[in-house]
Amino acid sequence: MPELPEVETIRNDLKQKILKKKIKKVDLRLKKIVKSPAKDFISILEGNNFKEIKKIYQAIRKILEKAVKYRGTTFYSYTDAHGQQGNFTKFLKVYKREKKECLRCKKGIIQKTKIAGRGTRYCDRCQK
Repeated sequence: MPELPEVETIRNDLKQKILKKKIKKVDLRLKKIVKSPAKDFISILEGNNFKEIKKIYQAIRKILEKAVKYRGTTFYSYTDAHGQQGNFTKFLKVYKREKKECLRCKKGIIQKTKIAGRGTRYCDRCQK
C-alpha cells in the first residue's frame, strides 16, 4: 500500500532528524495522558535514543493493512457501501478484554484507562 507523498516526506525527514539521536530533554505538556508519574516517564526517555522507528512503523502498517483487508472494525451497526460489516474485530487483542489475561504474553492483565477522553486498553506487562 503506497503512502501519501506528504506522509512519506514527513517520515523521511523525521528519520533523518531523530533516528539514533540522543533524547536530551522531554517536555511533558499533558501529564494526564501518561499513566506513570511524570518524572518516571521523563527519566525513561531522557538519555535514550530513537532506534525502533522502522519497527514501530512496520507493525502499524501491518495492522492497518490487515484491518483494510478485513473491511475494518464494526462494533455496532456500521456497514460499508456494499452493506458489509467489518470483520477485523476477531483479530483485536485487548478491546473489551479488561481484567483478562493478555493473549500475547499470557502473564499480564488487560487494563483500561482514559487517554484524551478515549477509552484505551493495554497489557500491564508487555505495554509499560
